[in-house]
This record gives sequence, structure tokens and C-alpha cells, in this order.
Amino acid sequence: MSRLFLAVRPDEITVEHLEALDRSPAPGVRWVPAEQWHVTLRFFPDADPGDVIEAIDEVRLPEVEIELGPVVSRMGSSMVVLPAVGADPLAAVARAATVHIPPLDDRPFVGHLTLARLRHRAACGVAGERFSARFIADCVELVESELHPSGARHRVVHTWPTRLTL
Repeated sequence: MSRLFLAVRPDEITVEHLEALDRSPAPGVRWVPAEQWHVTLRFFPDADPGDVIEAIDEVRLPEVEIELGPVVSRMGSSMVVLPAVGADPLAAVARAATVHIPPLDDRPFVGHLTLARLRHRAACGVAGERFSARFIADCVELVESELHPSGARHRVVHTWPTRLTL
């Protein structure tokens, strides 16, 4: 069993724009590395990768346009994020296909891309900064995440293309 999630990643142009944000070191701020930026569609804290692969293999994943922004925000007291609008249809398909894989979170989907994690209510100067970018989610990844003291390590387990819905 593994700690897994289904996700879409921003395209190269969007990553370049994200990298231009001020991510200066600050006490209590742990910046998410650029190679880990993603929008999570569904999280599986303890699942068999084969079960997720089998479930997603059975569905048509819609190609969607995701808009990040308009402002870098705080999510709760411990995360700095960019809202991600437009991923809802893709998240709904992923949820419906994997509804049999526990646990099923009853909270509504809130699309976001995490930029930083905060400790001890740290301040982060980038919160409140305006940001806007759009990208097409042309694939969905199943990612395995291992927690380490220095942060999570991600490994892509499987990838599926999205398809333009006519």
C-alpha cells in the first residue's frame, strides 16, 4: 500500500511564470520545489497503485483548461497556494472512477497548487501577490509520495492522456 495522489502538472510556460514569484528563504517557510508543483485531483493515503490504475484505465479523462490565480493565497494556517479553477470536471471523473477506493473524502474539491508549507504560523511575503496563468491539463499522473524530514519525494507511477471532449 502506498500514499498516492492523482494530479495534473502545469505546462512549461506556466512553470516559468511560477518560478518568477519571489520565493526568498524565510523562517518557517518550506517552498515546494518546482518539479513537485501540481493540482491534486484525488488523494489516497493508503492505496494499492494497481487498484487506482485499473479504475482510471476504465474512464475517459476530459481535457480541461486550468486557470491559476488571481492571487497567491493562504489556505488554512499552514499553506500558501494558488487557486486552480477549471479542474473540477477532471476531479469529478477521477472521484467517480475511484469511489470504491477508501477513504472517500466528503469535502468538496478545492483546486489549488501549493507553493509553500508554513510552520509555526510563519509569514510569507508572496501571499497576496497577483498571479494569473492558464494551461491545458493534457494528462493525469498517479504519483507516489514518500514523506521525509526534508519534505515529500514524488515518483510518477502511471500517466494517462486527457482527451478533448467534443
